[in-house]
Amino acid sequence: MGTMDYRIRKATKSDIQDLALIYHSSWKFAYNGIIDRSFLDSMSLDKRIEKFNSMENIPEYLFEYRGKIAGCSRLIDSRDGDLECCAEIQTIYFLPEYTGMGFGILFLEELKVIAIKNKYRHMIVWCLSDNSKAIRAYEKAGFHKDNNRSIEIGNQILQETRFRYDL
Repeated sequence: MGTMDYRIRKATKSDIQDLALIYHSSWKFAYNGIIDRSFLDSMSLDKRIEKFNSMENIPEYLFEYRGKIAGCSRLIDSRDGDLECCAEIQTIYFLPEYTGMGFGILFLEELKVIAIKNKYRHMIVWCLSDNSKAIRAYEKAGFHKDNNRSIEIGNQILQETRFRYDL
């Protein structure tokens, strides 16, 4: 893949339909067999669109491949209090047809550059502990496991692992 085949850009209001579709379809794909099927089946694309429409600013970066939006990520100030100057990858999702192509690693590398430009010293991402594909991508990008917690999604208690990268 040539360097001109992909680009990263900030999302705008005109990207809401694409963003909602990425969230909706990637959850159903990536979390199949991890999160209860009934919860995944109950997710509504229209509700996701409404949620994005209610935001004043769209805090997402888009990963475009050959002019098509393939993935998105939300980079925020860390919600965890144990690291100073820490960015958090709150979300990183791809449409199912773009998974397994190495785009996650490329996106993570670009997010590191953005975090450095914004004077962060660390970067973290929380990942469902059973999401082995995502874990492999984080580890390949140089992140290491450094924390765990339990979270509730639907009526299900799941384990999450935090991955950290020192910039």
